[in-house]
Amino acid sequence: MEQQQSYEAVFDQSNHNWRQDPIYNHLFLKGVQQYMNNMLQVRGHVFLNEVFDSLGMPRTSFGQIIGWFWEEGSNIVDFLPTEIQEGSVRLTFNPDGEVYTKL
Repeated sequence: MEQQQSYEAVFDQSNHNWRQDPIYNHLFLKGVQQYMNNMLQVRGHVFLNEVFDSLGMPRTSFGQIIGWFWEEGSNIVDFLPTEIQEGSVRLTFNPDGEVYTKL
């Protein structure tokens, strides 16, 4: 059985898209998430690094492999945001697995 790895990042003042306004941050994150889900449905796959790019976060080596692929009843791209302190938001991503094996 494959072990589920945790894919997390923090969206905070170190990110050029972050603002003091928590409502702005919420809307920004929700907008990127919706855009990524639209891309998933249209194109059939989204890599985690594409999400990182849209959020203004650095790419990772596993982000070139891991992501979401569109199948009936599959996951949607979800960040599962959790506020942790002073406007910082922990994002927990829910990728389906290795996208390149599905292309």
